Amino acid sequence: MGYELIIKTGAELDIAEALDWYEEQREGLGIELLEAIDVEITRIERDPEHFQMRYRDFSIVFTKRFPYGIHYTIEEKKIFVHAVMKTSRKPRN
Repeated sequence: MGYELIIKTGAELDIAEALDWYEEQREGLGIELLEAIDVEITRIERDPEHFQMRYRDFSIVFTKRFPYGIHYTIEEKKIFVHAVMKTSRKPRN
């Protein structure tokens, strides 16, 4: 039985900002970041309970090439992606 994936507005903004920044550094690099995020989100969708909870009810999956963590929770049969943050960034309140 599958999970429904919901990417919250804050996470969408995180991704858009990161893509813009990487594209400014080098054309095509933002797309590479997006692909790396997509790979990890696919892993989360396949088996969201596989990953360890890091704080409160949040689990984090890190991209392999870029320094980003995907912060998500599981509620019933829904996966909520709350943030996609650079590993050196502090979470929003």
